Amino acid sequence: MSAEPLPELSFERIVPGEVYAEREFDVSRAEAAAYASALAEGTGIAPDPAGIPFLMAASWTVPRVSFSDWRVPPGAIHARQTWSGLEAVRPGTRVRVRTTAKETYRAKGRPYVVFESVVEDLEGVPLARGEMTILWPA
Repeated sequence: MSAEPLPELSFERIVPGEVYAEREFDVSRAEAAAYASALAEGTGIAPDPAGIPFLMAASWTVPRVSFSDWRVPPGAIHARQTWSGLEAVRPGTRVRVRTTAKETYRAKGRPYVVFESVVEDLEGVPLARGEMTILWPA
């Protein structure tokens, strides 16, 4: 028996200030080591073994990955993204990822959504934050 598909999130349904994803992840030592190895192999950058690159945490915030109650409609285009690593994410840490709609707008008649994501430890210390702008399908 297959699971029912998640409902699509329509542009009209998105409310700035509303949380659209909140999940927790354990950053395992094995996962952090595998990510560091792939990064070093692919780019030549050797990350600090005491913490993982913040982009690993950022990968958990992409709406197609982080949304669990609905799905982004087909045709959405990732238009822009900014990220800041604030603190090292230590292997063995449990982190919370929260994605909130920051704003919706139309430019040249096309709908856009800006999502803001924060990765923090369970004490609420911010580890990484970023924004992602998505050109929403009409």
